[in-house]
Amino acid sequence: MKHIFTIVVALSALYSSGQIIVADSVSTTQQFCNQVGVFKLPENADLSNPNVFGPFEYFPVQAHNLGLSNDTYLLQLVLTSQGQREQDYVLELLQPGMDHIVFLQKKEGTWMKTQINDNTKIVDRLIKSQNPSIELSLQNNRIDTVYMAVASGEQILTPFRIGPKHSIEEITHTKDTIYGVFCGIMLALILYNFFIFVRTKDAIYGLYILYLSIIFLAQSNIQGYTICYFNGLFAPIERYLLHILMAFSGITGIVFIGRYLEVKRYAPKSKILLNTTIVLYVLSIPLTLTQHFNLSHQLLLVIGSLIGPSILYLSYYCYKRGNNGALSLLIAWSVFFIGVMIFAFKDFGVLPYNDWTHNTMTIGSAIEGILLSFGLADKINILKKEKEEAQVRELEALKLSETKLEEQVRERTHQLQEAKEQIEVQYHDLQKSQRQLIESEKMAGLGQMTAGIAHELNNPINFVSSNVEPLAKDIEEILDVLNDFKGLPEAPSQSDLEAIRQKFKDYDVPLLETEIKSLLDGIKEGSTRASDIVSGLRIFARTDQEIFVNANVNECVNATLVLIKSTWKNEVALSRQLDEHLPNIDCLPGKLNQVIVNLITNAVQASIEHHSERHKRVINVTTSHDPHFIYLKVTDNGPGIPDAIQDKIFEPFFTTKKVGQGTGLGLSISKSIIEDHQGELHIKSILGEGTEFLVRLPRKKDLIAQAA
Repeated sequence: MKHIFTIVVALSALYSSGQIIVADSVSTTQQFCNQVGVFKLPENADLSNPNVFGPFEYFPVQAHNLGLSNDTYLLQLVLTSQGQREQDYVLELLQPGMDHIVFLQKKEGTWMKTQINDNTKIVDRLIKSQNPSIELSLQNNRIDTVYMAVASGEQILTPFRIGPKHSIEEITHTKDTIYGVFCGIMLALILYNFFIFVRTKDAIYGLYILYLSIIFLAQSNIQGYTICYFNGLFAPIERYLLHILMAFSGITGIVFIGRYLEVKRYAPKSKILLNTTIVLYVLSIPLTLTQHFNLSHQLLLVIGSLIGPSILYLSYYCYKRGNNGALSLLIAWSVFFIGVMIFAFKDFGVLPYNDWTHNTMTIGSAIEGILLSFGLADKINILKKEKEEAQVRELEALKLSETKLEEQVRERTHQLQEAKEQIEVQYHDLQKSQRQLIESEKMAGLGQMTAGIAHELNNPINFVSSNVEPLAKDIEEILDVLNDFKGLPEAPSQSDLEAIRQKFKDYDVPLLETEIKSLLDGIKEGSTRASDIVSGLRIFARTDQEIFVNANVNECVNATLVLIKSTWKNEVALSRQLDEHLPNIDCLPGKLNQVIVNLITNAVQASIEHHSERHKRVINVTTSHDPHFIYLKVTDNGPGIPDAIQDKIFEPFFTTKKVGQGTGLGLSISKSIIEDHQGELHIKSILGEGTEFLVRLPRKKDLIAQAA
């Protein structure tokens, strides 16, 4: 930039200074730019008398572009008014981005200063516009000199116009109207894409809305409308705002473009270029914040000059690779890039400076936004079409899968049917085996009980048979005495009587009487015991009866104890506390007898295994009742059952006994019998202290629901 400035200065000798003629019409820079002198002021220059500065240089350009510089420049304008009528004239500098401007004009022999910067409120300005302006005190045919001292952290451009105040105001109003149209377009695009984003939840619309918003703010800042409409609000950061907005617009634009072009799919290597560009844009932000404005601006210009053509080529490349949506970006970015190039050429004097060239970047931004919105809408249609095609393919694949699935279902159904038939056969075999096992358990119990009954019957029978022979002998001796007495004559002799007395003494008839009575009592006791066993058998004989009858549980307990008493002999002490008022219940007595046999047998075996001393082995059998239930409790003081296996003892075939000593079906069958009675069988055991089995049976079946 400085080289260009040097060349321009070298050519300035070809031109001479001249007067600027101010007429009734508006005159712009391009009419008299070469008549404006430029002088670079030294640091801390005193502007109280600008006539001391010089010589001024004159440039053959249509707008002064003084480049990026931290220097302050003084512009000299020699004015002559030749208007047809007396009126107020206005000098307006068409560059709102200037950080500091001092207008100097002589009034009544004194140089008057008018300073305008970012903090100058719009209401305090001559023209209510973002462009700095002053009122000119001109008289017809009189030569006046006006100076402008300008400084900026951005590119220093000094386009200006001179004309009647009302004409300048009309131009300002027209410009504001054009900007209003731009605002309407951008806001409409933002709202339109926002509604689509809300409906689709597609992240690309969110990125596009952010990109549009920052572009909108950046263009508004370039045109000076952030000063115009937010004057005072952005004043502390106005010098930073343009560079920051340019950086963020570049970052969001690259992120959006990368997502829009689907570079991961169509141009994965370009991610390196895009990410590098984002890093460079990010680096420009700290340069701006540390007030290295020229360096930041130069970096932004370099990035923009490189990324513009790169995006165009990347769009074309993705389009050729099959991304149809890339064509919309190619066209939109071409329009925007053309607008940027015209704007830049205007700044370098290649193109004339006018309202058209000054607004090309803004117009390009609006057109780009419109075209990209169309591209996004078309992208939705493309995606919709691709989705429909994919759905058709999925539907065809689904139909094919459905056909295969139906075949598999038929095959699986056939397999399941065969498996079902096999399971039914196995189930019937299992039921048969279960019945055989139950019958085997019953037969084992009956065999054990039969042995006990045989033993119990043998005792009273032996008792009777052993008394019969001595009883017969005693009766025979008594009958012998009676026969001798019967054979006495009516007048027996003394010797006959003495013989009978002697035989009476020899047989010891009184002792025979006592012995006969004792033998008869023994026979009676034996017959009674045999009768009790027969009675118990009669009660127990109802084992296979399947009809509920009204019976007393106490009778079942007593009958069972009589029949199985011999199984433990004198190894265990049995205690019975039977409720004398226990009511009858509807039950299967034979089935209950089987439960009682299993519970007492288990208790006896547990007690025998636990204690070595007989007098410590105690089994308690208790019955009780309440209004709804009767209770049967069998308690032993055996080793107890560990908690880990208490939930398993009712499972079929589970046993803690040695192999060959138990089938593991006793408690399982007992629980099943109790459940058939709508009752419950519970266990409570403490390791080392003993076990309690509690049977709860309903007094009447219809009381179950009431009790629950």
